[in-house]
Amino acid sequence: MKKFAILLLALLLALALCASLLPAGAMAADVEYGVFVGETQVTSGNAADVLGNGKVSYDAGSNTLKLDGAVVGSIIFNAVSEDASVEFTGDNTVGGVIVLLILGVSLLGEGLQRKQWGR
Repeated sequence: MKKFAILLLALLLALALCASLLPAGAMAADVEYGVFVGETQVTSGNAADVLGNGKVSYDAGSNTLKLDGAVVGSIIFNAVSEDASVEFTGDNTVGGVIVLLILGVSLLGEGLQRKQWGR
């Protein structure tokens, strides 16, 4: 019985050591920004490369969604501050709608090929 207790204690200590070695970000939940590109919600976990193809990113500090040669379904700004922007670089296509549920979203650049507006 004493050996079992020592083994259990050793196992618990090993697990505690492993958990303490994880970076803080690995245990933290992603922050949701209220911005959607197609069906993908922009979070702190995917902001650097929203769609995983290097063409869409989000800068939370400036509330700027950046598209560079992207083809996306739709863009929805749902719950960000009033000073937000979408920056288009290169040739971009938005096949669906751009929905701006807040006021004060600026569309920057000339790289937007197709767009529809929604509210």
